[in-house]
Amino acid sequence: MIHIYDGMAVLRRRFDGNMLNSGPRSVFGDMLELPRSDVAIWCFEGRGSLDARRKIFPGYKVRPSTMTDGLHALVSLTRDALRHTRAIQIAVPGREADDVIAHLCEVHGPTARDGITVHTVDRDLLALGTDRVRIDLGGGQPLIVDGVTIPAHEVRLFKTLVGDASDKIPGMPGFGRKGYVACDRRLLAMAFQLFLVGHHNVGDFERAGVKTGMAQRMCEPKQAALLRAYWEIVGFLPLPGSWEDGIVAGQPDPAAGDAVLKQFHH
Repeated sequence: MIHIYDGMAVLRRRFDGNMLNSGPRSVFGDMLELPRSDVAIWCFEGRGSLDARRKIFPGYKVRPSTMTDGLHALVSLTRDALRHTRAIQIAVPGREADDVIAHLCEVHGPTARDGITVHTVDRDLLALGTDRVRIDLGGGQPLIVDGVTIPAHEVRLFKTLVGDASDKIPGMPGFGRKGYVACDRRLLAMAFQLFLVGHHNVGDFERAGVKTGMAQRMCEPKQAALLRAYWEIVGFLPLPGSWEDGIVAGQPDPAAGDAVLKQFHH
């Protein structure tokens, strides 16, 4: 089994409310106990991770940081300790962890003997789910709107049209979650794929159940350009050719890892 960890998301969840260094130590212990046949890959944001998407849409994730100094210290400590386990860490400059995870799933999903499990709390990564890639939300709920579960292959279209407040993606003004599930989503996806290549056909959206006025506004040049931008940033960006330079492979050394963890005391 290949285990891929959405590093910052998983660690924040693990450390939430944990004021002692038992959080980093528990992660370190889990990696030391990893079955020999398994692989653990921790993906983190690279330097300038938001730059590429902000070139496409400047408002992307423009919000105050919720990272405290204490949380930064815990994450840094954990990453130092992980260097003394078999865990692999990857941070690619100019890319978010999601992009790295998507690349790994695409490349290794078809051939991993027991498949891939992605550990995260981010429902955006549900889009990667296949019969070979399992998305473990750590007890979190799938994307459900009015009792309708949005399947993996629709997550990108849903976020493009409905928006995502956490990422500051506005979506289509007035479209909304209920408007999305009220549509014939198969026809909506077909209409949008044509839309992406320049066929701004109001009738295609109307046949999918989009109201005429809304369909007309979607096809206006300025709004169409915005929707294409949202589609691009909601997706997963390709990795640069030098991405493997961001790989750090750990070397198991329980004593050295323990020494790292003992540097942190409250």
